[in-house]
Amino acid sequence: MKKSFNNILPYLFAFFIFVSVVRAEDDDDDDAIGEIVTDLLVGAALEVCSMHATCHFIMMIFGFLAFIIVVIGMCSGKIGCDEIFNYRNARRGATIGAGRGIVRSWR
Repeated sequence: MKKSFNNILPYLFAFFIFVSVVRAEDDDDDDAIGEIVTDLLVGAALEVCSMHATCHFIMMIFGFLAFIIVVIGMCSGKIGCDEIFNYRNARRGATIGAGRGIVRSWR
């Protein structure tokens, strides 16, 4: 039982990360604590996913596709540098990295 649960856990995390619907009501950044907690959990899920080869491979494919889409958007002028390189995205990247580091030091 334990072995089968360990095999399905990364796929379950990937399902909840990649198959989610997000609806934005407005562009206010007033829930910074909620974003930090969410980013820590996303970082932890990414680290758990990177422990398994199949999940890591799927994550790398989605990351590569996202990179290509962003580069095409920047070259076409739809995405500006100020939309990517700002304080909020730097903070989110740091807290996701912290979540990954916490899980990495825990295992």
